[in-house]
Formats: sequence, structure tokens, C-alpha cells
Amino acid sequence: MARTEENFLEVIVRAQCCAADMAYKALKQEMFLKADSVKAFKNVRFIQALLFILNRYYNTFYVLQDTPCLNESQIEDIIQEVLELCDLCGCCTDPDSIKQDII
Repeated sequence: MARTEENFLEVIVRAQCCAADMAYKALKQEMFLKADSVKAFKNVRFIQALLFILNRYYNTFYVLQDTPCLNESQIEDIIQEVLELCDLCGCCTDPDSIKQDII
């Protein structure tokens, strides 16, 4: 499925919001010495790595209009991973409210 540039940006913005929220929750877990803080930080690093890939793909495909190294199915797999992590996070569900502070 080919995503529009706006839809792709919504995924990136939602993932950035979730990464920030997950990092805050992980810091709180570590502050209160919760046992699952290590797993929370791993999820933060994982979503940050996926965000890095999505941003590089966006810049290559939409900005430079060049041929990216990853194909559409690989990007869709990454997007699905991001959306699953964001669903676990439970934040950032409305794209318009997320963008209101940015735009």
C-alpha cells in the first residue's frame, strides 16, 4: 500500500509523541525502582531506532525523490511495529492535537 506524504508524516509524528511519552514513563519507573524499567528503556530505544529509519526513508523518498534502500513492504512492516508500540503506549491518538504545538 502506497502511503501519502501526509499519512506518512502522521505516523512519524505519532511515533515521536509515543517515544517521548514512553521515555517519560520509563524514567518514572526507574525513579521509583520498578522492576520493568529496563524493558521500558529497551522499548524507547527500539521506537527511536524505528523513527530514525522512517525519517531517513521520508527524506529519501519524499524530499529528495530518490530511490530508497528499503522497499514498501519493509517500510510497512516497520510502520506496523511502530503502531503496535504506540498502541501499547496508549497516548497520541489524535494527529491534529499532536501537531497543534508543532505547526
